[in-house]
Amino acid sequence: MAITVDQKGYGLAGQKFSLSSGTPGRLGVLLFRVTIICLVVVIIGTGWLFFSWRGLNKDVTATKKAIEEVQANQRTADAQKFVVVQSQLRALKGILENHVYGSQVIEFVESIAHPRVRFDGFGVNLSDRKVSVSVTAANYTAVAEQLKILDADSRVSEFTTGSFKNSQTGTVSFSLSIGFKDEVLRKK
Repeated sequence: MAITVDQKGYGLAGQKFSLSSGTPGRLGVLLFRVTIICLVVVIIGTGWLFFSWRGLNKDVTATKKAIEEVQANQRTADAQKFVVVQSQLRALKGILENHVYGSQVIEFVESIAHPRVRFDGFGVNLSDRKVSVSVTAANYTAVAEQLKILDADSRVSEFTTGSFKNSQTGTVSFSLSIGFKDEVLRKK
């Protein structure tokens, strides 16, 4: 909509609109007030945006610092956990390397038994590394062959015999104590 001013100073709808008289008309005052209000709103909005941006920027900076601190603490905590786990694994490795497997003694006794010899009673002393058994052999030849097997086995450190008895069926009963080396108790 355009405002036209005729020669008498009247504009649209008969309102006086004069730029030369020094007193603005109603429309001029209204436009002036709207312009001032818009100017104030723009200044206030710009100030609010500026200070909000500065505040948000401070918050972002503080948040970044907090994240960096948490990450640094986490890295330190992870490194400490890693050191603890690593030392626990070393300790566990030492335990497993030095673990005694008593079941290995049974396999050892089975491996050194002669086919014509039967081990009846069985006792193990792991701290002394000794096996005590009651033995029944088919004859003295089987006894001699059993003792030869014990003498040839590198895992046997010593052996002793005792209490030989002959039965009416021809079998020979005796006691046998076998000392064995530490390698018998370790897994291979």
